Amino acid sequence: MQPYIYGPVFFRLSMQLEQAPLQSFEAAEEQARLKDAILQTKQWYQTLAVGVDEEQTQFHETLLFYQAILDDEEVLSAISKKIDKKHLRAEEAIRDVFLDYSKKLLQADSYFQHRVYDLHDVQTQIVFYLREAQMSSNEHRQPQSKPYILLMERLTISDFAWLDFNDMLAVVAEQGGYNSHAAIILRSNDIPLFIIPDVIRHVQNGDPILIDTALQTVQFKPSPRVLSKIKPFEKAILKRHPQSIKSPIILSPNQTIHLYPAYSNSKELDTPIIKNSEGIGLVRTEFFALEKGDFLSELEQYQLYLEIASKLAPKLVYFRLYDIEPDKATLVTSPSGYGIHFFKQHENLVRSQMKALLRVSLKYPIAITIPMIENPQDIPPIKVLLESCMKELEPDASETVFQYQLGVMLETLPIIHQLEKLREIQFIQIGSNDLLSRLLEIPRDSSHFQVDLFYEPLFLRTIRRMVAFGNQKGIPLFLCGEAANHPAIVTILIALGIQRFVPTISKVLETYHGLDAKRIDLLANMLPQICSYESIQQVQKKLRFL
Repeated sequence: MQPYIYGPVFFRLSMQLEQAPLQSFEAAEEQARLKDAILQTKQWYQTLAVGVDEEQTQFHETLLFYQAILDDEEVLSAISKKIDKKHLRAEEAIRDVFLDYSKKLLQADSYFQHRVYDLHDVQTQIVFYLREAQMSSNEHRQPQSKPYILLMERLTISDFAWLDFNDMLAVVAEQGGYNSHAAIILRSNDIPLFIIPDVIRHVQNGDPILIDTALQTVQFKPSPRVLSKIKPFEKAILKRHPQSIKSPIILSPNQTIHLYPAYSNSKELDTPIIKNSEGIGLVRTEFFALEKGDFLSELEQYQLYLEIASKLAPKLVYFRLYDIEPDKATLVTSPSGYGIHFFKQHENLVRSQMKALLRVSLKYPIAITIPMIENPQDIPPIKVLLESCMKELEPDASETVFQYQLGVMLETLPIIHQLEKLREIQFIQIGSNDLLSRLLEIPRDSSHFQVDLFYEPLFLRTIRRMVAFGNQKGIPLFLCGEAANHPAIVTILIALGIQRFVPTISKVLETYHGLDAKRIDLLANMLPQICSYESIQQVQKKLRFL
């Protein structure tokens, strides 16, 4: 990321949901207003889905979650009852019910905790239609100056979905989470995000601001003297030339780094980053189902997986089996049907996916990743299913054999404490976001979940232990998630012994271009001391002396 970002601001002010109650109203009229607002909100999200590039899978995944909220009979019934029995107007009823819903999410599984910001987004959109007649026509205007810096009160998808990312230099939000759906979408489009409180009241639409990306501060209406010092950076930002870096990266005779970027959409298959990588490290196969709103047939999956594998051949593509989580409830509604439990309860769907992947493996070598492993005993049943699927396919003698590797994604605490019991796997992928979230008990979507948390000594010690296990057993380790997207964190991870990384494509150049072998060697010598620390602040203070 460049040291400074400079440009005019464009406001997207979130709805103020706290509004004084009406003096008098008819419950029947409020029910009608609510029903109409819910319908318009559904239509808005349906229209939004059509207007957004179909390959922006993160958008469509989130919109499906929104649709699930709007179709939740329990939520809608609770709102209606508050209007009828407590004589609340529609806005008040929505506020109360969504507030209760948010509290339940925050007390539930960490996956549910991630959805609070999305819930607020849906609430805001419903209230928008309840108040539509009173609203200014300027609510959804386009920015007058381009390129621009988007300024938001609250980070929500609905507020930036219709804006052109090509003209967006950065997004500054007063509230939001760095690992929310909205943040992930911005990251996938190479848009810098900054969560900085108390910004909006200092500027008007069109005013220029200067963002210090290192300190994450904003300077309002910077003087010509200040701008003269940062002008080269401004030009560098406005010119986004596509660049690449070739893997493996040989830092020294003893340090070689291997890049396997994560797959987001089909447009990326022909990019220089993918062409110069050693393969695709992560294909989130559930995204295809979420985009469609239903699980794909065996044939549909085969065609999709075959296209990816054929374009990368002879490089390896790592396909992750369905990673079904609570926020993907549009696909699975059973409360016990998530994670590894999905494989046990939905064997027909798992077999369909396995057969599609195995058919691809008859033509091209691939890798299959089992997600959300909690116990070493979770693996044998998956292998039995694979073997059963292979017997069903029974390739002819003229065809090649099944060419696949089998590995696991490690991101839960129970399995981390049982590494020594892992057997018969050919690779390990570390889900850094979920692993860190579980180690520190901080939801990924929380504003407290920041990049600095990867300096947590407990996280570093856990990675060191996993590296030692991989080296002892001769099993290659891949580091996935946000930790693979930041140069300083990657430097520490290399010093810890990680050699294979699965970064976001848009982050490859800035993260891996300037790696310093000498700095890594110095860090490696300091690791025993760093890993013995008890706080992030101690680690960061030590690193300042490098």
